[in-house]
Amino acid sequence: MSFSRRLRFSVSLSIPNFSSFLQNSSHSHFHSQPPSIQNVDDAVSQFNRMLCMRHTPPIIQFNKILDSFAKIKHYSTAVSLSHRLELKGIQPDFFTLNILINCFCHMGQITFGFSLLAKILKRGYHPDTITFTTLIKGLCLKGQVKKALHFHDKLLAQGFQLDQVSYGTLINGVCKIGDTRGAIKLLRKIDGRLTKPNVEMYSTIIDALCKYQLVSEAYGLFSEMTVKGISADVVTYSTLIYGFCIEGKLKEAIGLLNEMVLKTINPNVYTYNILVDALCKEGKVKEAKSVLAVMLKACVKPDVITYSTLMDGYFLVYEVKKAQHVFNAMSLMGVTPDVHTYTILINGFCKNKMVDEALNLFKEMHQKNMVPGIVTYSSLIDGLCKSGRIPYVWDLIDEMRDRGQPADVITYSSLIDGLCKNGHLDRAIALFNKMKDQEIRPNIFTFTILLDGLCKGGRLKDAQEVFQDLLTKGYHLNVYTYNVMINGHCKQGLLEEALTMLSKMEDNGCIPNAFTFETIIIALFKKDENDKAEKLLRQMIARGLFNEFDSELLRGVRLHFDRFVSDLKSRDLEKAQLGLGHSYSRAKVKFNVNRADNIVIQAIFLLDTLDKDINSFSMRVRWFVLDKLLKIINDNYLYAKVAKFIEDKSKLSEDKIAAVTDIVRDEDKAKEIVEAAKASMGQYLSPVDLINVQQFAQRVMDLSKYRRKLYDYLVAKMNDIALNLASLIGEVVGARLISHAGSLTNLAKCPSSTLQILGTEKALFRALKTRGHTPKYGLIFHSSFIGRASAKNKGPIARYLANKCSIASLIDCFSGLFLTF
Repeated sequence: MSFSRRLRFSVSLSIPNFSSFLQNSSHSHFHSQPPSIQNVDDAVSQFNRMLCMRHTPPIIQFNKILDSFAKIKHYSTAVSLSHRLELKGIQPDFFTLNILINCFCHMGQITFGFSLLAKILKRGYHPDTITFTTLIKGLCLKGQVKKALHFHDKLLAQGFQLDQVSYGTLINGVCKIGDTRGAIKLLRKIDGRLTKPNVEMYSTIIDALCKYQLVSEAYGLFSEMTVKGISADVVTYSTLIYGFCIEGKLKEAIGLLNEMVLKTINPNVYTYNILVDALCKEGKVKEAKSVLAVMLKACVKPDVITYSTLMDGYFLVYEVKKAQHVFNAMSLMGVTPDVHTYTILINGFCKNKMVDEALNLFKEMHQKNMVPGIVTYSSLIDGLCKSGRIPYVWDLIDEMRDRGQPADVITYSSLIDGLCKNGHLDRAIALFNKMKDQEIRPNIFTFTILLDGLCKGGRLKDAQEVFQDLLTKGYHLNVYTYNVMINGHCKQGLLEEALTMLSKMEDNGCIPNAFTFETIIIALFKKDENDKAEKLLRQMIARGLFNEFDSELLRGVRLHFDRFVSDLKSRDLEKAQLGLGHSYSRAKVKFNVNRADNIVIQAIFLLDTLDKDINSFSMRVRWFVLDKLLKIINDNYLYAKVAKFIEDKSKLSEDKIAAVTDIVRDEDKAKEIVEAAKASMGQYLSPVDLINVQQFAQRVMDLSKYRRKLYDYLVAKMNDIALNLASLIGEVVGARLISHAGSLTNLAKCPSSTLQILGTEKALFRALKTRGHTPKYGLIFHSSFIGRASAKNKGPIARYLANKCSIASLIDCFSGLFLTF
């Protein structure tokens, strides 16, 4: 029985619940903060001394102590002390009653809370929003959300007003019972009429929507709050990132992380933990490690959950040594491993058949006075069972019972699996019956394990009885249960019964997988029932069911293809093979990852060519127009536009200053152009010459416009295929690097030292030949980081930048994620 899924679930539960950010309803009502209680007994003694004073202190002093007890969740103590006040004849005031309402609500005694509300009204006090919010929170904590909504409606009908904390509490309660529609409806109801929604209300609903995998609706609500001018905080972003991670949309999640950084919202350790957990579950441990590096760079200290999650990720990809390295690094980083950390290690060792190491860790937990959880025990029991060490398991079962942690269905399922695999079928059946006697209901996985053991142990009749019992009790059987029974019938040679079970399986709404078909097909081939096997094989191929076994199966089909297809000629088979080869080649070209690189390479080449042509053409235009215009206008496009407008410089007068101003967007420059025309000593141009100049200027303008469009296209393509590289060094320089390397893959393979001098091959060989100084930088010199540096710092900055570019190109090529460097 596999526990990796359960274990990862327990780790993900360690990531905090983001809806628990609502303010505490027991606000302080005093001018000074209540004293922080260091020792409960001392605080009770102080309270008793105050009661025994000749001049009894004012009630506000008692309220401070009661409120302090409430804040440290000693609610029963606060209630007990309040009774002493009344016995002493000291009447509680409004704030005392509010504190007691808060205590009763947290103790689940809502009736007493409402009786205190009646007492407030009877004494002539006016209950405030804190009183009502506390009662609403108490009803929600008790699970009586409908009563809380009814109480809210009654308050509004009587003219009372509630604030943002009250509605935040009520929305949180509605979301806790899974009524996200009701929460959104309540949000719409209060919007602009009762109070203004705030970020806490939106974050609560977004969190609930994400937990129910309604991420698109959650993102819509996130966009709505942005439009309304409500700024999202780190909780909102973290909640939405968690939702995207649940759906496997890691690019969107990392995009939100980058958006946080751009908006100067600092991600906290919980935000990073969510991303690390999601990447590890996808098997992308390298990317998770990159997120950890970004986390450290942002001065966010990883906690025990971060390291535990990373260890779990390494175990998932079978990199045990790296997981151990992370565990050893935790103590060096000042992070103490907890029970979850040890559980992950024990589970990982057991999955990799390193049971002795797992037992040593379990002993280490006892030495450190750590109490193992039920997942810890279940993981170790699973490993011991799979390694055949059944006697050790009974001791662990007894230890669990002594510690008050009785074995659950997963623990028993592991033990039954171990007994079955070691040939102890009678003990497995006895343990199965013991489960039912202890009112531990077996799940479908438990039944499947038992059926598999019975079938493999040659007790097919017992398996059939258990299977029939499952059908009678209405269990929803999955494909694995059917596969076990079909495999058992096939091994006994009962092929007709196996085919009948396949038919019933589909009738019951359970879709067979590749293993189902393969089991029956192999059994049919062994019995020389080739026609039935061929029929099933056709069904299997038609449904697109393939796995690692199918390569061998298809090889056999290809070898005996003429037996399956009637009227097949030898030339037909050759044509089919040739057509398949052509189709495969076209598919490889179509989905070639380098094709996008080729577009970028051609685009940057064309962009450089256009720059040269525009500069060359602009030089020709300057020969024909005003000789002093170059000193006034430097831009090629603007120069050509002015040249086209001027036409004949002798006709340029002051009445055209306004038109020239519209072109150059500067009245002073327009006046300079007009004055330059008057002082120009250039030769006279005929009308035919002027027409050619205008056409030439128009051509320069057209090329300049096309150049801008091509640049925008290049930026878009670079953001698609090399976003990290483009963000780091710029789209144009990045494209030149890709072009010079030949492809993004080639660039990613280049070490940083090669990338640093890429583009200086001639200078490098010349320096090696003449034994001169080698170049320090190549194409990356065009980056602003190097251009702005002083002469002595250009070399070190070039090395540092080349290193970062190498990392960025690797991420772009093999990951596609966008990370902040």
